[in-house]
Amino acid sequence: MPEACADLVRTAAGNGHLLVRKKISTFNGLVQKHLHPVVGDPMPVLLADLEAFWVTIDMELTGINKQFEKIEQYRKAGWNMEAVEETTSTETTPKASTAAPPVPKKSRLPTKKSPALSAEAQEKLDKQRALANERRAKAMAEMRARGKQQQKTSVEPAAADIEC
Repeated sequence: MPEACADLVRTAAGNGHLLVRKKISTFNGLVQKHLHPVVGDPMPVLLADLEAFWVTIDMELTGINKQFEKIEQYRKAGWNMEAVEETTSTETTPKASTAAPPVPKKSRLPTKKSPALSAEAQEKLDKQRALANERRAKAMAEMRARGKQQQKTSVEPAAADIEC
């Protein structure tokens, strides 16, 4: 097996390992956090968050599948990379079925409140979201004030240098 093929095998296996160990476990944690919201959590996990994270996992999985398909082509060609490259360059029509479907701008998941939550749990979740939005707004206002203060302090020494 040529070193380039071995590198491709190692890369594909490593990417698959990272996807399974890191991304899927992170997604599981987000699902659990969504299903069991914590009172006072400044950043509750929404369905849109889960969908966005799943889209990134799906894109990575598609890339890994393409890597393994390429490895399989090399294996069938007796690890002759030139033979595989020649056959792929002679194909002029792209395969429409292998392309990932376009992601619509609107969320595919319903944005309505989850019917699985009781009214009390939904109220707590709404309060958490409102609190998170308030904290974000406050943090942004503080950041703007700090930025203005930094601009003011950096301009003042320059003005003092000009006067001298």
